Amino acid sequence: MVDMKAKPFYLSEEDCRWVEDTIRGMTLDEKIGQLFFNMGASREEDYLKMTVNDYHIGGIRYNPGKAEEIYEQNRILQENSKIPLIIACNTENGGNGACTDGTMIGSQTKIGATRNTDYAYQLGYMSNKEAATIGCNLSFAPVSDIMYNWENPVRAFQATKKLFSQSYAGTRANYLLRCHPAWRNILRPLIAYYHMLDLLTESPLRLTYFPFGSPSEAHSPMLPMPLPTLCGSL
Repeated sequence: MVDMKAKPFYLSEEDCRWVEDTIRGMTLDEKIGQLFFNMGASREEDYLKMTVNDYHIGGIRYNPGKAEEIYEQNRILQENSKIPLIIACNTENGGNGACTDGTMIGSQTKIGATRNTDYAYQLGYMSNKEAATIGCNLSFAPVSDIMYNWENPVRAFQATKKLFSQSYAGTRANYLLRCHPAWRNILRPLIAYYHMLDLLTESPLRLTYFPFGSPSEAHSPMLPMPLPTLCGSL
């Protein structure tokens, strides 16, 4: 049984009751649908309503668009979804990861080179202030990779955990969830190493993700994982 009052969830009694009551009221199809994120193929209203009404998806990742377009897309989805959707964006370099007319601030490597923790905080804060304004509530940033390996520099914060922590604090200040831990000290970001997880004999949820510990220790309520890999190891 998941302790929803413990980290990384920290839910109140009222929140826990809402989760339990919501799950009890779900059909099997709705429960299955919650396992899936949809990469939206269209922003047409009929299409968006179909994804939540027929497939009961748990969340979306969308194609690039201007702020006005993304806001309207997210409004339609949330107003028609029985359960609030997780709407993901990729704000590791700025608000332009949430919408094409968002603010480009700078890559994590560039911010890391300054060794300035306030810059790291503002990257997380400003990027996700813009994302939250248009209805996003999950960011694939900050990317947790720390540059201990020269072959993985582009998305990393140089060799300091403190800069990542400050950027994450800025993200959380806008009430966005965060998803994207790094997987030990590998040569590429986690997403390029999904195939390696097929070789694991231990559940990905119990692994240590360098350098931040387990997903719960990293205060990350979500872990990106291909469904066959995850189901095969639970």
